[in-house]
Amino acid sequence: MEQFTVRKTFKYKLQPTAEQEGKMAFVLRRCCELYNAALEERREAWRMRSVSITVASQSTQLPDIKQARPEYQDIHSQVLQDVLTRLDRAFQAFLMSGRRERSPVIRASSAAAAMTEMGFSPPQAAGFQPRR
Repeated sequence: MEQFTVRKTFKYKLQPTAEQEGKMAFVLRRCCELYNAALEERREAWRMRSVSITVASQSTQLPDIKQARPEYQDIHSQVLQDVLTRLDRAFQAFLMSGRRERSPVIRASSAAAAMTEMGFSPPQAAGFQPRR
């Protein structure tokens, strides 16, 4: 007899206050900035040395980034790791497709619709309470 696993998810529509909205926009801008910097690092490493950068090697740089750039200190590490994982998935899809005409692109912070699902979980979402 087969056992099936059922996953139940909930989707909430946030109704943030103006202060919370500002904080989320700040995090979103930093995520776009990190995505673009990581993408540029991968491109340059390949162009200059034909070296492939992994998500693991970029994730190990996050503590140094947080130390050098204070604006990243309040952003949960899992959120930043998720940005690097998304970039890695975009690269893997690009490489697996066999199409060389379109590589992952730099994201403008104004066109960050794909980055809006930042993966908040309860410990990361301190201060963001659902309204009833």
